[in-house]
Amino acid sequence: MLHTLSDCNIVKDSWNHLIPQDGSFRPEDAFTTTGGLLRDQNREWIIGFNRYLGNCTVLDSKLWGILDSLKLALDEGFENVLIQSNSLVAINMIKDGIYGNSNSASVRRIHTILKLLNVWSLQHISKEDNKLVDNIVKVVQDRKTYLRLMEESTQMSFT
Repeated sequence: MLHTLSDCNIVKDSWNHLIPQDGSFRPEDAFTTTGGLLRDQNREWIIGFNRYLGNCTVLDSKLWGILDSLKLALDEGFENVLIQSNSLVAINMIKDGIYGNSNSASVRRIHTILKLLNVWSLQHISKEDNKLVDNIVKVVQDRKTYLRLMEESTQMSFT
């Protein structure tokens, strides 16, 4: 299991798929969403997704985004993934949970899926580097909780 070498130039080419994700919370109406994007090694769009979560914390939305991303990655047959998040807290919770001591059900579920992958890594990215995924998350307008899939970026209108 590899989870710390994402910035090493030697292993950068080994990541078959990049998985940036994000979450959003509007406090005025307790509207929380999550989403993400599966990309290939050339950073090309494979599939985007988003969903309404209900009333939960921003941290929960970040963890849900990672969990949904990993489920989709397994469905797509990915074996080597680089999970990107602009939430250092979420990344640290997952890293700390490697030893099985997490109180978070989401973190435990994430680790169950990570065990099924060949190689994985977590990488903190800036909010600025995550703008496309931020837009994917903010497109959700209704309170339906199903996972919405976007096959290509042209399905999104970012105005």
